[in-house]
Amino acid sequence: MRLVLDPPAIIGLGEAFEKVCEVFEVYIPRAVFHGLAEVRYCRVGSHELRKLVEIR
Repeated sequence: MRLVLDPPAIIGLGEAFEKVCEVFEVYIPRAVFHGLAEVRYCRVGSHELRKLVEIR
């Protein structure tokens, strides 16, 4: 199953975000990624999101 996640979904998943990515094929729109994970921002979920993108 494929999931397309928006910012509230990523933030709401918190630490479970990585597990969800292991089970599902996750798509994050470019604008969502930049909104959450740009270097100058420090938002909930941004670290996890950047880490997962770097791995893949």
